[in-house]
Amino acid sequence: MSLSTVDTIIEKLNGYKPLITISGIGDPLLHPQLAKIIDKFKSADHNIGVVLNIASIIDCKEEIFLEMIRKNPDHITISVPSINPLVIQKIYNGKITERQIIDRLFWIKETSAGRITIRISSLTTGNRDYDENGLKELAQRLKMQLWLSPIHSRGGNLGESELYKQKGIQQNTSCSLFVFHTFIDCRGKILACCHDLKGDTEFADISDGIEEILLRKQVLLERVPPFILCNRCDEPLRFLRLPNNLERLTYRQLFKKLRAYTGRTENR
Repeated sequence: MSLSTVDTIIEKLNGYKPLITISGIGDPLLHPQLAKIIDKFKSADHNIGVVLNIASIIDCKEEIFLEMIRKNPDHITISVPSINPLVIQKIYNGKITERQIIDRLFWIKETSAGRITIRISSLTTGNRDYDENGLKELAQRLKMQLWLSPIHSRGGNLGESELYKQKGIQQNTSCSLFVFHTFIDCRGKILACCHDLKGDTEFADISDGIEEILLRKQVLLERVPPFILCNRCDEPLRFLRLPNNLERLTYRQLFKKLRAYTGRTENR
């Protein structure tokens, strides 16, 4: 995403205060202007967070991560698939070890010095041999929030493996995730969510303005399903029963309501 696209997003968000997260299709730490992007959103008084994979944090130069930390994003979510050696071997094929992951998480805690909310996001497979990995205990030691969710196919893009088995997907249903979540890609195009890797759900451009985007979204929400891709999606958030007073909830309140899904620990 270019800085000019970021400027357009900030301009169009004038008067709105969404929870903004840099994530999705790609690795934020590879963006040469990540720190500048965070700084722009912070300067515009937006709540800005970043989602990072633990492998990219291990692989990148420490100064790149530290430069991002110095911009004080409001929250960082670290995707840690497991600290179970069996799972780590299957995912990373010996390139990353359990010890590297644990050491890097403690380093992140030290470098953030309590200034930034750090969360760990991980998956459950339904296989006890894989899921019993000590991650809950590690999160408690680190005093980090832990969000757990069942592994899913990311809109049908992930095939079957030892870690993921395809489930029966409920057809022609609405999407709770689409109600409170909107994805802006690197070009400023508006997609249903980050599970869309090909742009099949594009329905607007940030230059259209928030009011127009919300109107189009309202029309799409009346369709069942909103997009064909939805019939391939087994994302758990999609099937959540949303609170009746959703529009009056702060993001902190909303995510507390979603706690049954996230499996968040009591750590703050």
